[in-house]
Amino acid sequence: MTEKNDTYKNALELRIDNFPSSPGVYIMKDAKGNPLYIGKAKNLRQRIRAYFQPSSGDQRLSIPFLRHRIHDVDFIVTDSEKEALLLENTLIKKYKPRYNIKLRDDKTYLSLRIDLHTPYPRLEIIRRRRPGDDALYFGPFSSAAAIKETLRFVQRIFPLRMCKDTQFRNRSRPCLMYHVKKCLAPCVYPVSKEEYNALVQGVILFFQGKKEEVIKYLKTLMHSYAERLEFEKAALIRDKITAIRKSIEHQKVSSYREFTLDAIGIARDCDRLVVSVLHYRNGLLEESRDFEFVVYEQREDEIIRSFIGQFYGAEKFIPPEVIVPAEPEDKDTLAEWLSEMRGSKVKIFVPKRGEKLAILRLATENARRKLELEKQKSSDRDALLEKVRKSLALPRLPRRIECFDISNIMGKFSVGSMVSFYNAEPDKNNYRRFKIRTINSPDDYAMIKEVLERRYKRLVTEGRELPDLILIDGGKGQLNIAAQVVRELGLNNVPLAAIAKGRYPTPRLYRQKKSTPLEYDHIYLPNRKNPLNIRPGSAVLLLLQRIRDEAHRFAISYHKKLRSKKQLGSELDAIPGIGTQRRKALLKHLGSVEKIKKASVEELTGVPGITRSIAEKIYTYFHQGKQQQR
Repeated sequence: MTEKNDTYKNALELRIDNFPSSPGVYIMKDAKGNPLYIGKAKNLRQRIRAYFQPSSGDQRLSIPFLRHRIHDVDFIVTDSEKEALLLENTLIKKYKPRYNIKLRDDKTYLSLRIDLHTPYPRLEIIRRRRPGDDALYFGPFSSAAAIKETLRFVQRIFPLRMCKDTQFRNRSRPCLMYHVKKCLAPCVYPVSKEEYNALVQGVILFFQGKKEEVIKYLKTLMHSYAERLEFEKAALIRDKITAIRKSIEHQKVSSYREFTLDAIGIARDCDRLVVSVLHYRNGLLEESRDFEFVVYEQREDEIIRSFIGQFYGAEKFIPPEVIVPAEPEDKDTLAEWLSEMRGSKVKIFVPKRGEKLAILRLATENARRKLELEKQKSSDRDALLEKVRKSLALPRLPRRIECFDISNIMGKFSVGSMVSFYNAEPDKNNYRRFKIRTINSPDDYAMIKEVLERRYKRLVTEGRELPDLILIDGGKGQLNIAAQVVRELGLNNVPLAAIAKGRYPTPRLYRQKKSTPLEYDHIYLPNRKNPLNIRPGSAVLLLLQRIRDEAHRFAISYHKKLRSKKQLGSELDAIPGIGTQRRKALLKHLGSVEKIKKASVEELTGVPGITRSIAEKIYTYFHQGKQQQR
């Protein structure tokens, strides 16, 4: 076997000798063809050769470990190193290779958007910036609660409209926001563009951090109202100035000089890494964000390069300066790429002295404290998982637990859910929903069998990692079905358990006070008649209950979604060519589905948006049977 592997490695090394010496991206794969590591290079042949030259090549400790697992190397040639950088980031996000730094998708972070090209611009909260959009964006903000609170504060000072464009165009009377003095109601009342644009400029200055300029502007406005003897309006402006001054006082981390930059700090311990990013805007620290990774002996400069490449994108605000603890090898390429997206020069550098060095140290200290906190949490989680392992007699720590639940009403709208917990925390990227395909009757056993087969047949086929514990929401019956599926798929090394509601004997003293016995959850294991004796309220039982409740919530939400979709749907939706607009037009013109069924082709053609061919389809569908129409 060793000779065979050596022959294979020699053949691979010979093939690498024929790789081009141009820039590009290389993809290292395992025996099953799954990407292990994706990297970019100025010279593909020279860079990949370094992995297979122990004496003169890459000296990182992880390289021999990685080299042993490489069975194939693919490459993609690019025109420039910058194109290789972009392609590398795209492929890492797509394939999520095990030995790369992987930044989680940033879509959960919120931003504020204001489009100055609309007649009466509004502030809206969005999760993803639109590529090529020339609207103004502020953010992103990691706290949804904080951004909503800020928005409420801004609305009191600058009463811009909040309604969507469709609502704005179709309103006939002002909404509640007008009555609570948080909107000028330009949808109904005449509001001059000059007055409204003044509010918009105030909002822009506020979110750019230029609050002193906002105060100067408001003072000028207040004096002009006072000169015109409009004292009520002047008093309102005075209150707004007071509110802004208080918000400035709450900003405790500030600088004497106004600069805009991001500071990236790093702390690591063995294979655990935390990156902390401090966002300074106009000399004020506006936000701090932390990211956790598992690393395999990567150098600090390589970590920074990979992080910057994945963190910044066309939809994010890019500052003119990014300070880092170590300069990446391809710093100039990174800076050029960021400069193109920003539209002006971006500098990446390591500060040597002064205030920016102090900021970098602060970012590093934030990362270190976050790492210590995560290490403590990890230690606590490991202790809890060890208790679960002992209680359930598992062969290893149940780091990955997958839990299944079924939801239906008399066999209708039947769905299955799977939630995944990693290290005792929800891993929502690996949640799965299953629409039951083969069972129309209320048969929970058959449904759980279908869901488990679909899930684990796919994992086995794709050669993907299996969970450390499969948890079923149900009793011994569901557990036996799960055990049968596991046996048939040859997954005998994957432990099983089931959690079900039950009752326990009530103490005599308690029985005298209450007539109903207490309920708690039973934990069942395969090949064991009685449930486990786990104390109610223990950490082990609470964790398993939490996982089961999350699976139940996830299943119920999908079940309700399918049910409401069916109830809110229309028979017209099944007709080819009938979308939302045509359905609304038909119902508005003819009054009901029953009248549409009875309508002739000529009557249907009289509906706006309904052509002769569409009218014939509708008539055929209702008069010659749905089966014939299909």
